[in-house]
Amino acid sequence: MLRARDFRILKPYIDSACNARDTSTSWELLRTVVSEYKEVVIGIHKASSRGGSSPNEYFLYSINLVASNEKIIFYEIKRKKIKVRGNPDFETEEVIKDENNYNKFKTSFRDVYHTDPDINDLFLGCTDFFLKSIVYGDHCGIAGTDPTYLQKLSAMIEAKKFSEIRKWLKSANAEKQLYALRAYRYLTSQGYELTDEENRLLPIVQRKQVMVNGCRGCSYMAEDFQSIVAEINATPAAELKPGKTYMFSYPAPMSPRNKTLAIIGMSLLFVVSIYHFIKYILERRKNARGNQGFV
Repeated sequence: MLRARDFRILKPYIDSACNARDTSTSWELLRTVVSEYKEVVIGIHKASSRGGSSPNEYFLYSINLVASNEKIIFYEIKRKKIKVRGNPDFETEEVIKDENNYNKFKTSFRDVYHTDPDINDLFLGCTDFFLKSIVYGDHCGIAGTDPTYLQKLSAMIEAKKFSEIRKWLKSANAEKQLYALRAYRYLTSQGYELTDEENRLLPIVQRKQVMVNGCRGCSYMAEDFQSIVAEINATPAAELKPGKTYMFSYPAPMSPRNKTLAIIGMSLLFVVSIYHFIKYILERRKNARGNQGFV
């Protein structure tokens, strides 16, 4: 099916694929890069049994591809074998690129961003495509740690590496583009003058319609690109500085994102408190009945 390079056939197949007894298929990434072209990651999980009813090996297939609405122009199949005993094995099974349609994709990308997509670096392992690990947000997880790319953004701003931030604005990765939008809103509030290219690109990127990986405190979730753009634009620019914290100030100015986190946190605390209170009352009643039996 992949070798036919027809995305119109592949997409409904994955959409309607029923999970077999030992196999499951899912879209792990499906979003537009530019114009009609999209990046796709398909995950296939298969259990294998040898000499018994219980699986003793698990194969995780990852299919990375770039496609138009009709044609698959690049795909790469990777397999990871996980054994019950021993270390996992990794191997790339097949890589195919349709040069003719790839050149059309490259032209479309260049028309918007005035640079080539870095898909050529796929063989070197350094590309902005198929990245599922980048998360947009701040103060994430139980420890409230800033995500890796927010820390990188902070370092670039401090070092005034504006050309590197501009590369993120042109990136094929939507999370990097969000960090760039955040950076430019903060920088312009500090007196930074946008170049003609940045003035042209910012409204283009702000109109992007995709889902991204986001974090809100301990919660990690898929979020709408447009919703985050609206939050960035609604937040006072000074609060968008990466690494900024209000740990030692009171009252703490709160962005819409932080207000949402505070509401979620207080709600969870209230639910947990009610749960323990009810549990305490029930245990007391149970103990009281037990004591009456000994009277």
